Amino acid sequence: MKTIKPLLLALTALIAACEKISIPDDGRQPQTEKTDDYDWKETFDIDSTEQRCLTVSEAIETDIGTVITVRGYIVGSTRRNMRNAKFRPPFDGKSAIILSDLKLTECEGFYMDELLPVCINDFTQHQDRLNLVDNPQLFERQITITGMKAIYLGQPGIKPLIWHDLTE
Repeated sequence: MKTIKPLLLALTALIAACEKISIPDDGRQPQTEKTDDYDWKETFDIDSTEQRCLTVSEAIETDIGTVITVRGYIVGSTRRNMRNAKFRPPFDGKSAIILSDLKLTECEGFYMDELLPVCINDFTQHQDRLNLVDNPQLFERQITITGMKAIYLGQPGIKPLIWHDLTE
């Protein structure tokens, strides 16, 4: 009991010493509930990125922390790490898709440094639409994505995914 009183006293003093921080009003209404339908187009100019679409190889060489747009083929999926990657159906990972410049039918295999893992579990709308477990028809389909270049699953990747468009 003797140690609790000084801790409570110190905590009370710390709280009393805190200043109120005011955030300037920018005219926008605060978002009251979390939704997965947040429109990234309000804060990000998607049309301007279409002109700077990178290949998977170029995206791998881009600096970490850069917002990039990449076009490639969905060649696999994984969960937890790249050692669990599956490049043939049936797929079992719903948290990431793997992009390549080539379809598996166009080459004999992949080297890990030619692949770009993309985290799709940050927003359920991306995970529901892009995971290969529920959408096996997306295997080897071309996709254009915009996201933040990061180290993901131990190698260059995209996290978070901001926008995607499945190309015909």
